[in-house]
Amino acid sequence: MRQAGVRSLRTFAVLARTDASGRRAGFEESSTTGETPADAEALRRWSIVHEGADANADTSVAESHLAVVGTLDVHLGAKLPGEILVGRRPFADASADASADAANDQYGFDPLAVVDPPRAYVFNVCVAPEFRGRGVAEAMLRVSYEYLASRTRAAVVYIHVERDNVSARRAYEKALFSIESEETPEQSASAAHEPRILLYREILRASPAF
Repeated sequence: MRQAGVRSLRTFAVLARTDASGRRAGFEESSTTGETPADAEALRRWSIVHEGADANADTSVAESHLAVVGTLDVHLGAKLPGEILVGRRPFADASADASADAANDQYGFDPLAVVDPPRAYVFNVCVAPEFRGRGVAEAMLRVSYEYLASRTRAAVVYIHVERDNVSARRAYEKALFSIESEETPEQSASAAHEPRILLYREILRASPAF
């Protein structure tokens, strides 16, 4: 992530309880803080907060039978490195983008250069195949939204999705994301990937998450 220019990063995860044989059953929402872990074992070494759990309890036994079934990352910055589509919101101070672009041209990409108030980008949304369609992505999106609303000054959160990924688009629409822009055929061809759409959701501190 550092080599790609992403440093202002937070990772969120969903954990599923397993029985002694390792079979998964259900899931519970969790969030993690810090930089993206290298693997699931690293995730367990972080401060994982389980919804409804006693913050002072010894979780070593409880976590010994948990498996990571979904993760997503959140980046605070004017743009997400490697993506063609760049968010336009908030509209309040367009000069902030021009200043960031000028600094980038002179000094190279600065992932901490943000508009004021800043933007957030959700990326690397991953859900275990057997847990897809069970609300895992929606749960992670809700928790990450609540984090952005309560712990950051971000005014809007963005997410890129392939145009033809119907299931992912449905999950993001359920999480109240709307389309802002779409790659042109020329842009997607030059990037050698399927056409993508950029969706956004404004962050309203006075409203519930969903």
